[in-house]
Amino acid sequence: MQEFGIGSRVDQNKANDYYQKAAEKGNPAAQLRLAKIFLTEFDMFGNIQAPEATATLSVSKSLGENQKMALKMFKQAASSENPEALATLGHIYETGGYEDEKTGKFFHLLKKNIEKAMPLYAQAAEKHGSETAFNFLGAHQYNRVGNKAQAVTLFRQAAACGNNARALNNLAICFEIGVGDA
Repeated sequence: MQEFGIGSRVDQNKANDYYQKAAEKGNPAAQLRLAKIFLTEFDMFGNIQAPEATATLSVSKSLGENQKMALKMFKQAASSENPEALATLGHIYETGGYEDEKTGKFFHLLKKNIEKAMPLYAQAAEKHGSETAFNFLGAHQYNRVGNKAQAVTLFRQAAACGNNARALNNLAICFEIGVGDA
């Protein structure tokens, strides 16, 4: 609430204090938010872009150290089996990094590893029906396994999760080429 000024003025320092405390107590939502802060509040030289937003966090001037801290937070959040954290970490392994939703900036965090991404996406889909997870699993079934019918089923599940343009596009391709039960 402090971060968004709900019931008070916006106070990112106070918000970060609470995120830090909640993350230390194992709250996956706070761990996810802190991971994103560690990545997005620094420029490529490790300079704080918004010093007031990170004044209370123990951050490093080294971008590499902040990326390590962010990856550690993403992994901690996923270890709680939080569906969003599982899908986010799966996506990090799939792509090799994290893309900031607001700016589109990509942060390289590790070497791509589809084998590590698969079980994380599967857990996310099983726990909560994550649209990202269903999309990835559908694409894997379609492209690597060759099970087109299963891919269509997974794309439909992804589309049913919400406003998912990627899943709708995947279904359109299936209809266009007559794949599965499309």
